[in-house]
Amino acid sequence: MTETKTTNEPDFYVVRDNWGHLTYVTSDGTKHSRVTAVPLFPISEPDHWVSIVSSTGEELLLIESLDQLPIALRTIIREELSFRELIPKIQAVRSVSGTTEPCEWVVDTDRGLTKFVLNNEEDIRRLSAHTVQIVDATGVRFRVDDIRKLDKRSQQFIEWYV
Repeated sequence: MTETKTTNEPDFYVVRDNWGHLTYVTSDGTKHSRVTAVPLFPISEPDHWVSIVSSTGEELLLIESLDQLPIALRTIIREELSFRELIPKIQAVRSVSGTTEPCEWVVDTDRGLTKFVLNNEEDIRRLSAHTVQIVDATGVRFRVDDIRKLDKRSQQFIEWYV
């Protein structure tokens, strides 16, 4: 049965074993090894509704908000979530090769400088009022978490398409 946690004082904890895997320990001391943290809404609410899932795929715990957990527990779960997040975040658009597709984009991401080809304008879509996802010609997804935080030139490149 899945438990939902909403209080500041959890009756469980999560630790890393010697191999770096997560272990979930319930209030009665039951240990579940090799669990994973899975965000249910990774884009719209990354710190809310996080599921702790067993190695067999069974949901063991549902955490309503990471902000309600003690900092040490929150840190380890956020760290685990970051391992699952492989979407480079665009921090600046350096150049776009043209105004028609396909075109090459040169961007700065949180993982460094990269180039990709945009096949068509439909591969850029708004996920929320200020969040944009871009899918390149090879299927790699890029995300802009908040267009307003980009420099004006980068904003103009992206706004052209959305």
